[in-house]
Amino acid sequence: MQNAIGQICHQAQQMASHGDAVGAETMLRRALKSSSGNPILMSTLADILFEQGDVEDALSYYRRLLRKFGPASPASYKAGVALLALDQTEEAIAVLEERIASGQDDPPTLINLGCGQMGLKRFDAAQRTFERVLEKDAGDVTAMLNLVGAAIWRKDFETARRYQALAERLRPGDVQPILAKAAIAVEEKRNADAVAAYRAALAIQPDPGAAAAMLGAALTACDWRTLKEDEAYLRDVVQKGGMVAAMELTRFAVDDEMTFVNSSRLCEAFHRPLADRPVAKRKAGRLVIGYLSSDIREHAVANLFAGLPEAHDRARFEIVLIDAFGGVATALSSSPMRERILRAVDRTLDISRMPAGAAAQAIRRAGVDILVDLNGHSAGNRLDVLRWRPAPVIVNWMGYPGTMGSKVHDYVICDRETAPEGLDRFYSEAIVRLPNFFLSHDDRRIVAPERPSRREVGLKDDAFVFGSFCEVTKWRPERFESWLDLMRGRPDRQLWLYPAEPEAQANLRAFAAARGVEGESIVFAERLSIERHVARLPLADLMLDTSPYGAHTTALEALWMGVPFVTVEGGCFAGRVCAAALKAAGCEALIAADERGYVEIADGLAQAPARLAAIRADLARRKAEGRLFNTAGFTRQLEAAFETMWARAVSGRPVEAFSI
Repeated sequence: MQNAIGQICHQAQQMASHGDAVGAETMLRRALKSSSGNPILMSTLADILFEQGDVEDALSYYRRLLRKFGPASPASYKAGVALLALDQTEEAIAVLEERIASGQDDPPTLINLGCGQMGLKRFDAAQRTFERVLEKDAGDVTAMLNLVGAAIWRKDFETARRYQALAERLRPGDVQPILAKAAIAVEEKRNADAVAAYRAALAIQPDPGAAAAMLGAALTACDWRTLKEDEAYLRDVVQKGGMVAAMELTRFAVDDEMTFVNSSRLCEAFHRPLADRPVAKRKAGRLVIGYLSSDIREHAVANLFAGLPEAHDRARFEIVLIDAFGGVATALSSSPMRERILRAVDRTLDISRMPAGAAAQAIRRAGVDILVDLNGHSAGNRLDVLRWRPAPVIVNWMGYPGTMGSKVHDYVICDRETAPEGLDRFYSEAIVRLPNFFLSHDDRRIVAPERPSRREVGLKDDAFVFGSFCEVTKWRPERFESWLDLMRGRPDRQLWLYPAEPEAQANLRAFAAARGVEGESIVFAERLSIERHVARLPLADLMLDTSPYGAHTTALEALWMGVPFVTVEGGCFAGRVCAAALKAAGCEALIAADERGYVEIADGLAQAPARLAAIRADLARRKAEGRLFNTAGFTRQLEAAFETMWARAVSGRPVEAFSI
C-alpha cells in the first residue's frame, strides 16, 4: 500500500513539474478519497496546490495535517508559510512560535517567524529572532540580510553595516548583500554611496527594482549624469511588459497610458481581489464614510485632509478614520495634526497592526459604506486589506496621483484638468470629476504668526526671488536649466530652493557654476516645521513648478499665501495638478504650453512688478472672500459625489464616470 501511495505521489510531482498540475491534483484527490485521507497524499497535494498559487486550499490541508500530527510536524512549518503568504500574519506567528516551542527551532522556521514579525513592525523581536538563527549558524547569510533589514527599521545603522559587511564577505559577487549596502546608504542619506552600490548590483544582475531605487537615490543627490539613460531603461522595462514600483514611476512617467499599464500589471500580480464586494443596501440613517490612511500625522496628506472631517455634514454622514499609521516614532504618533484629526472624526478604527483579513472584517463590522483610500500606491498603503473588498464602494483619492490599475477601486476623484475628457480609457476606475479642483485644502490651517525677513532666511531685500519648494527628486536638469536661464547675468535675482541634502547642494552648485550662475544667486532654505515653512513663503515673488512630476501640496500652500506659480501643463496626472490648482485660483495665464513659454512667463513677471502685484492682490482677495480653496464648499462637492456613488450602488447600476 505504501509503495503504491509513494508511486502516486511521485507521478503527481512529475506531472506538476511538467505543466500538468490540474491532472496531478485530480489524481491525488481521487487517491486521497479512496485512501481515507492518507497524510502522505494529503501533504503532496497541499504542496502542489501551494506551488500553483492556490494557497488557501493548500492551507486547509496543512491545517488538517497539523491537527493530526501536532506542532513538531513539517505541517506546522508549511502552515506558517502559507499563512504568511495569505497575509494572516498574527496566526502565522502563533503557529511558528508553537512549532519552535515544540523544539523545532530550525533556521527556516525562525527566519519565517522573523519575517512575520517584521511585517507587523515588531522590529526588536525580529532582530532577536534573526540573531537566534546566527547563534545556530554564524554563516547564515539569509538571516544576516534579514537582520540588516530589521536594524535599518530600528535606525541601528551600526548593526546593519556590521552584518551587511559580513554577508558580503561570505558571498562575494552575490547581489543581495550589495543591495543591502545600498539600502543602508539611502537611510543614512549617503546617496552617492547608494548609487555606487546599486550600480555594482546592476552590473551583476539587471533588475528594474534596483534600477528604480538607484534613480531615486541619484535624484535625491541631484546626480543627473546618467539620468536620461536610467529613465529610458525603466520606461523600456514597462514598454516591454515589465513593472516598476508605482510611486517610482511617477518620477518619470510621460503619459497616462504608461501609468495605467504599469499600475494594472502591479495590481494583477500582487493585489488581485480575494473576496466579493459586499452588496450595498438602502438605509435610513447616515452614510458611513471610511477614510483609510497611514499618513494621519505631520504629512502632506494630513495637511490637506485636516479640515475635511470638521466640515462634513454630520446629519448626513458619519466619518470613520481607518487608521493604518502605527507609527514607530512617538513624536509622530502624538503630533498636533494627528490629534486634531482624531478629535474631528466620529470614530477611529486602528488597523495598523491587524493582518489583512482581520482588518477587512473590522471595516465590514464598522459598517463602512464608502471606503476612501488616501494612500493608493504610496508608502504605508493597505492594499492587502482592500483585496478583501471590505466596503460596497471603494474610492481612490489624494494619496496617489493617477489610476490604481486595480479591480477593487471603483472610482477615482479628479477634476477636469487633472483627468481631461478622453483619457478615461487609461483609468481602471470610473472618473469622478469635481467642478473646480480635486484636492481638499484646510482653510483653517495654522500658519506661524512670526513672519521672517528676507535677511533672516539669507535672501536679499531688493532681489526678485524665484522659489521652488518641491522636493529635489522632482527636479530635472532640463527644468533647472530654465531656472538658470532666468538667473544668468542678473545679479538682482535669486533662486530660493527646497532644503536639499549637502551632496545635492554641492552637485547643484557645480551644475549652475558650469552654466554661469554662482554664489549668492542660489539660496537653499533650511528645514522648518510646516507652520513656519508656510509663513515664510510670501518672501518669494514667484514660484516655479517642476516637471514631469509637478507641485501638488506645495502649489496649494503657495497660492494660499498669495504667491503665484508658473507651470507647464504636463502629460500625465502628476504633471497636471499645479495647472489645475492655478485654474481653480483664477491664474490660467500662468500656465505655459511649453518650456519656452514657461521661461517667458516667469521672466515677464519678473520685469512687470505691477502685473505681478495685481495677481497677488487677486489671490488675496479671493482668499478673503472665501473663493480660494474653500474647505466647506469643497466638502459639499465631495459629499454630492459620495451620494451619487451610493445611489448607483444601491440601485444596482454599474460603476460609471460622472461629473459634479
